[in-house]
Amino acid sequence: MVHAGAQPLRNDAVLTVHEETLNKVLDALGEVQGKNSFSAFWINHEFTWTLSRANIHLLTDSARFEADVLVETAFDAYTDHVVGRLAVGYDEKANKISIKLVDAVFRVRMGFFGKEITVRKVQLADYLPNPILFDGPSNLSTNVPIRMPDGSQRVLLLKPQSISLRILPAQIVVSSELSIQPQSPPQTQTPKMPANPK
Repeated sequence: MVHAGAQPLRNDAVLTVHEETLNKVLDALGEVQGKNSFSAFWINHEFTWTLSRANIHLLTDSARFEADVLVETAFDAYTDHVVGRLAVGYDEKANKISIKLVDAVFRVRMGFFGKEITVRKVQLADYLPNPILFDGPSNLSTNVPIRMPDGSQRVLLLKPQSISLRILPAQIVVSSELSIQPQSPPQTQTPKMPANPK
């Protein structure tokens, strides 16, 4: 796994995922709802929560998650703003760029003798375990045929290598060098002539 960090950008081939694209994915998902319970005064109480207005903000070497959470209990209903952290990486074997929520906590609160107490903490990363995935640069591998002046054809194999990932303001950049090698033509065997009978 290639993780985001202060890695050099390589200019042969560059794949960019924009912040706007990630937020379009969140918009398409819409609201996310859940139901849980907490214990207060030796009694279990259920509550529901609704996640809305989720956004991803890409900064230099970090990615931030923000959303509003509506919490509804038998005693109250309120909306909190949640700020969380995302992990961004590239899996070379799977050739996938992943953006995964790893930490975003909201508190369930209730009033008690004029004071507000926290009765439960909810980790949103536990309920949103699947990362957003995009294809990586390995798909750029290709054969390039080139016609030579003598009428023959040479084939070059282009393949990404030394892949690095950077998080920059408003974009994730996955870059690589290209290995360019001539592809050996298929070898043909000269048919053997049958031996002359004596």
